[in-house]
Amino acid sequence: MSIPLLSVVIATKDREQYCIAAIDSILSYKDERIEITVADNSATTKVKDYVATLNHPAVKYTYDNGPVSSIGNFNKAMDLATGEYLVFIGDDDTILSNCPNWAQWMKDNNIESLSSSNTVNYIWPIADNPKLLTGELLLPEAFTFKVTEHDNATNLKRFMADGTVAYQAYNLSKVYHGIVKKAVMDKIKAQTGYYFGGISPDLYSAAALSINIKNNYSVDAPFSVLGACQASTTYGVIAKQHVGHIKDAPHLRHRDGYELEGAIPKIYSAYVVWTESLLKSLKENNREDLISDINFPLYYAHINDEFMVMDKQFLGTLSKELESCFKDRNFGPEEMKAFEGYKKHLNYINQKHKVKSLILRSLQKLGLMKHKSGAATIKNMLDIRDVVAFVDKQVDMAKLPQL
Repeated sequence: MSIPLLSVVIATKDREQYCIAAIDSILSYKDERIEITVADNSATTKVKDYVATLNHPAVKYTYDNGPVSSIGNFNKAMDLATGEYLVFIGDDDTILSNCPNWAQWMKDNNIESLSSSNTVNYIWPIADNPKLLTGELLLPEAFTFKVTEHDNATNLKRFMADGTVAYQAYNLSKVYHGIVKKAVMDKIKAQTGYYFGGISPDLYSAAALSINIKNNYSVDAPFSVLGACQASTTYGVIAKQHVGHIKDAPHLRHRDGYELEGAIPKIYSAYVVWTESLLKSLKENNREDLISDINFPLYYAHINDEFMVMDKQFLGTLSKELESCFKDRNFGPEEMKAFEGYKKHLNYINQKHKVKSLILRSLQKLGLMKHKSGAATIKNMLDIRDVVAFVDKQVDMAKLPQL
């Protein structure tokens, strides 16, 4: 049996209707170059029964309804993949019909990493949000298909110097809604013992890939759809549900014995999850030397800003946690002065913006929250399969650039 060109990797838990829609939309392309791998940790067997009914050779599936961590489930899905190239998507996402064409283009040009700089975003119908009862597609109005090369080392340093916020904006190599050569992911597993570590698989892998990949490109055209259902991380951030007690972090379920990095405040926050995983990735990929590039005063100011905007009830707990972090990082008068300065600056910026908090403004800029400048909002998109049909008519799926 020949090796698939592209493995579409999905880890799912208790979001059966979305996962089934994702699988169904990908199989509708009838593209023999595609393999779909699914690791299912759901309480029900709905996806399992659907896959059994399909009996499709392109779908590789494993089911475990026991206590599996989210990272463990991601690794299970990756272990099934055999394609030359990989793209990891959420169970409420999908790929577009041109995705394997881009993988073939990468193979023809010996490219290890490709991401989209102009994405398609879809918010599934949200029952308790009157504005999103029928779903919403956020579609940029034009794609240039321009390919740009990026230097991972430079961009990783920029990301850390800016306080480790919204890694998606820094054109780092990524397997989550990016296409990467499987051999590089295998190299990471050989080094660390697994494909994904930390508590955020997308950030952990983005750092690891950026350390290990030299030729990294982006294209001004979509090859996947980023979905956001009511139970998704993206919608949770938009709805301000991702702040609180560290014990409430779903990322730490079934992770007995997992030790959070000392430089990280023990409180639930997107910034905590991302940067904790960044630190783990740097250490486990033998690049602990890069930790000094992280602007910790700015990072802590971002966390403070997030809780000031999203949930002030945790500010007392956060203050104590930050004091512990200051000690861990050996903060002196200079670092404390920088921290206070960043706090004032972020507060000033918030007063000037209708959308408070940098994390929400970053999502807006990336097209993940409302629509960015030049993008169209299309209503009445009830299912991601409707999105695929619509986008396929709007984008020249056969168009590929020349290097």
